[in-house]
Amino acid sequence: MTKPPPEKKSQLENNNSARKGQHNYDQEYREGAHWDKGRPSANMPLFLAYLKGDEKILDAGCGTGRDVFYLSDQGFKVVGADTSQTGIDIAKRRASKVGKTELQFDVANIEELPYGDESFDAIYSGYVLGGETLPQQMAELARVLKQEKILYIAMFLETKYQTPSVRDENNPKPFIFAAAEPYFEIVGEAEDTYDEDDDAGRHTHHRLKLVLKKSPQLHQI
Repeated sequence: MTKPPPEKKSQLENNNSARKGQHNYDQEYREGAHWDKGRPSANMPLFLAYLKGDEKILDAGCGTGRDVFYLSDQGFKVVGADTSQTGIDIAKRRASKVGKTELQFDVANIEELPYGDESFDAIYSGYVLGGETLPQQMAELARVLKQEKILYIAMFLETKYQTPSVRDENNPKPFIFAAAEPYFEIVGEAEDTYDEDDDAGRHTHHRLKLVLKKSPQLHQI
């Protein structure tokens, strides 16, 4: 296995500026998270464009399961994983209420997923990746994804509140690419910026959407 070049290793090690916004997701889901409106993510049509229709999909960071339910309705076999026990409990109650008891929801950290190697044909991860553990997150997502299959990511390069907040976030693009490069080829990339409000106030998101394909030959760091 080949090692990344020194400049890439330096970008991974020099991650002091990478900062994941701090959220109490259990509390936010109990009180009604502002993004949890029951509608599927706007990323879903973009993600579907890369699928054939018979894939087994992991939603890594599924929250209360909005995209799991949507993908299941499209005929896919879907597994949802999230760190929030409250989010997973809500997802399971919703599944029971609508008669989708076959859906699997697990409390799990992306850095240590409870699935075997190459368990999934595709992975979607929306707005949960980032921070100094991003290299471990990328490695673990690559481990559970089959060769030459797609990982679709939506994440924040930066989140900045008008009043400084623990939810402020910073994920430099060179750090993101260095974390992904040992495992994935970049298939697609897009950025945008938008403003919104939540219980902590007005803030601006600088968003990155990445479509990655697992490389046939994995590298090790």
